[in-house]
Amino acid sequence: MSEQSPAERARIAVASLVFALGAPLVYAALRGFEQLRGGASDPTLIVRALHTTYYWRVSLSAWAAGLAALIVFGTLRAPRAATGADPAFAEKRLARRLSVLALVVVPLSALFVWVRP
Repeated sequence: MSEQSPAERARIAVASLVFALGAPLVYAALRGFEQLRGGASDPTLIVRALHTTYYWRVSLSAWAAGLAALIVFGTLRAPRAATGADPAFAEKRLARRLSVLALVVVPLSALFVWVRP
């Protein structure tokens, strides 16, 4: 296995953070759309249901988050103008910002889905 450069590791970290942010956001958005479309659900039916819609929501959120991560990774791999700056610096700064955003967004998405089953 070849050793990865710091810039490559930073791009992978940013793409992973995009996936970690995207999956719960898309899941909460899909769940919110279902509730807006069909109204509140009966909690007793949730236990007895086949959970087919749950599996679709999980699959679609993982797919959308993976696609977003691939797009971000590909965008960060694109050649940039020679500015003389460290190429990994922008990715590290973006990774720090996404980490802070994930600390806020992921618990809020989980809280939304918990409160609105």
